[in-house]
Amino acid sequence: MLPHLRAFNGKIEEKAAWSRGLFISYSGFSEDGLFAFGRGKKVICMDGRDIYEALSRSIALDQVIIEKARQAASHGPIFKRVTDMLDHLKS
Repeated sequence: MLPHLRAFNGKIEEKAAWSRGLFISYSGFSEDGLFAFGRGKKVICMDGRDIYEALSRSIALDQVIIEKARQAASHGPIFKRVTDMLDHLKS
């Protein structure tokens, strides 16, 4: 997964400074892989569990993406679970 994240990040870096990319992995991400990829990137990540949690709680995916981007900008991690952001998400 790490090579795919790096390649995707490279494509995003070629875009406008305000650009951000959403990388979706059905099977999730390893903590080691996310740590190795680093913080402060223009990429945010979502996995199958995030999509399931959002849909089962009737949370709009655009709201999830907005909150993931906000969390990444203010705290640094490119991946934060939907269940860890429920207080910030509107259902």
